[in-house]
Amino acid sequence: MYLLYQLGNMLEPAIGRVRFALTYLASLLGGSALVLLLSPNSLTVGASGAVFGLMGVAAIGYWL
Repeated sequence: MYLLYQLGNMLEPAIGRVRFALTYLASLLGGSALVLLLSPNSLTVGASGAVFGLMGVAAIGYWL
């Protein structure tokens, strides 16, 4: 949760509230879909896919 807080403080002012929310939602759904594809019978909890997606956006923004 602390990492999500830090990423939110860094990314939301840079890309805007709507784009941040859309990026978070897309990362959350994409991560969940990938886990469902890789292991359909496992039980998973959390938003780590969304956090990894936000880290990817932050990394791309840092290098550009």
